[in-house]
Amino acid sequence: MVHLKNITKILLAFLSAFIITELLTYNVLGFPRWGIDKQVYGIKPYGKKIYEIYKPHSEYINFENGYKVFKRNNLGLQGIDIDTNPSNKYVFLLGDSYTQAAEINPDNIASSKFQKLIRQKNYSVLNLASGGEDPYYMYFHSRYYMEKYNPELVFLIISKSYIDWLDSRYIGLNFDLPPNFGKQKNSWRFSPEEIFLCNKSSFLYLLDMAIKSNNKEENIISESNYQEKNEITPKLFDCLKAFRYLYQNKFVLISISADTLFNKNINDFCRKENILFFANCLNIPENKIKGYGHFNEKGNQELCNFLYDIWLININKFNASNNPN
Repeated sequence: MVHLKNITKILLAFLSAFIITELLTYNVLGFPRWGIDKQVYGIKPYGKKIYEIYKPHSEYINFENGYKVFKRNNLGLQGIDIDTNPSNKYVFLLGDSYTQAAEINPDNIASSKFQKLIRQKNYSVLNLASGGEDPYYMYFHSRYYMEKYNPELVFLIISKSYIDWLDSRYIGLNFDLPPNFGKQKNSWRFSPEEIFLCNKSSFLYLLDMAIKSNNKEENIISESNYQEKNEITPKLFDCLKAFRYLYQNKFVLISISADTLFNKNINDFCRKENILFFANCLNIPENKIKGYGHFNEKGNQELCNFLYDIWLININKFNASNNPN
């Protein structure tokens, strides 16, 4: 009997400590809950190959520009809410962390500003960019969303050659969809329980992050502080050709690299492959947080202006082709 009372006291003490810790983590520190809707197979073509889809308006945290907690949009993506009216046309923005822009208030990132400029024309912008990813990943990411949203334009925004990632992550590239592509998959036996608990508790999500950070299968280096030679691997060219084959004239390649030689080499390739290519050396210190991080608000505004100019060029071409007289 005494033993049972001791166990009850321990459990009550543990429960009280957990509740207090949860209140401090979520209400005082403002640390968000996980916000995962589901995990699906085949979008991430390396490692465990699990892609996480977030709930609408779920929260996320970023430390680069100070301790900030932001919300995703109505599709669980980066940026402001978008109109999903069936009559709307879609522009896909694919890229790395510069385009994702998780460090800035979602109202002020390039994709949101771009959205505000073109929504009166019944266009919606999907920010499908993802930090730490390469064009091969971006290809499959776009395939997942194209089935539902069928883009009018697909902008692939590159900041570098991705040679280290493409050559180290993949022995060869295969652009065929895997058999279970896009289907929900549990990454481990207790994955549903993990998602449920981390979605309900900030403390458990924080604990889950700490555990996983010590057991990562690879070290993902941020694009903003990672320097590599901008030699171009044939795998990058293979990715670009796959995008061109899939999306035809809807595909537009955009470079924000400040490496003029890299941009010239990409331009030469695109001319041969009939790929529409634009370059703007936006990746410079004055456009970055503290001069060396990701894009600040000025950098996001510059990228928005560039995207809008490219959109106008493509829309004018489309209108001209449909109204020859």
